[in-house]
Amino acid sequence: MSKQLYVVKDKDGFTNSVFGADCFLKFNPEISTTGVELKQIGKFYYIIENGEPVNDTAFFSQEEMQYLQRV
Repeated sequence: MSKQLYVVKDKDGFTNSVFGADCFLKFNPEISTTGVELKQIGKFYYIIENGEPVNDTAFFSQEEMQYLQRV
């Protein structure tokens, strides 16, 4: 199964509407360039590395996903 990579498509919307956006941009800068792997677990989309969520707070809600696009 291929990785599902996502990047920020609307930086202003992302920074103004996504909880913790500044931390995502700081600790996962590839979210603005090559993309981060996301996996839906329950109702949230978690940032994945090596097949596992990077931590329990690195996720996006369905509503927040509107600021990301698959690459």
